[in-house]
Amino acid sequence: KPMAIHGVKFEVEAGAPRDGGGLVGALFGAAGVNAGKADFMVKVDAAELHVPTEYPTIQAAINAAVSGDQVVIAPGTYHETINFLGKGIIVRSSGGAAVTTIDATGLNSSVVTCSGGEGPDSVLDGFTITGGTATDPFGNGSHLGGGMFNSGSSPTVTDCTFTRNLDSGITNVRSSAPIVTDCTFTENAPGMYNNDSIPTVNKCVFSGNMGQGGMYNAYYSAPRVIDCTFSGNTGAGGMFNSLAAPEVIHCTFKWNTARY
Repeated sequence: KPMAIHGVKFEVEAGAPRDGGGLVGALFGAAGVNAGKADFMVKVDAAELHVPTEYPTIQAAINAAVSGDQVVIAPGTYHETINFLGKGIIVRSSGGAAVTTIDATGLNSSVVTCSGGEGPDSVLDGFTITGGTATDPFGNGSHLGGGMFNSGSSPTVTDCTFTRNLDSGITNVRSSAPIVTDCTFTENAPGMYNNDSIPTVNKCVFSGNMGQGGMYNAYYSAPRVIDCTFSGNTGAGGMFNSLAAPEVIHCTFKWNTARY
């Protein structure tokens, strides 16, 4: 009769197979141990998945990643849209936003989507995000989130440039609370749209955005906006608030114009 093992912790070094059950079976199956009933935990170091040398697209690497991994993107322009799929992963460029672009022109979609309950460990770092035309996520004709669409999710966004996206650079809905730091929003319509959400926006620049202006806060949104600059925005001006209660700290507003 095979021996059963319980309550044993197996730690696996980096580079080992990620199939814990298969690994334990390989280790003990030959010795007559019933590994299928073992209680075990596999510890594996985070992996780096490289685009395009290992994966042809950013989304292909995200699909293969598991929480804790990093998807590292080489400089270039990537004509695609991406979805974090609820994973706690870091998606970062190796060269920064000036040389790494995700361009969704012609794809009729948000460039980046977080709608699977992503938290702060889901990170977007170092990209130019452009060409987004938003989607109708709720099927009611409300097109939202050209550059990035966050629904019930709170990712971390750093060192990104959102430019020339329709229906906002970033849209946050359904109690989303992203942390957005050191980002630039330019020539979007608008720069950021918040609906029933509480983003933290720190050291960002909103310049030359149109439509609803630099930042449009609606329906019980309470963004915390710190050390940001709003300049040259039109439509609704630098910031427009409707049934919202933003906290604005040490920000600069200049040369904005509003028609309502």
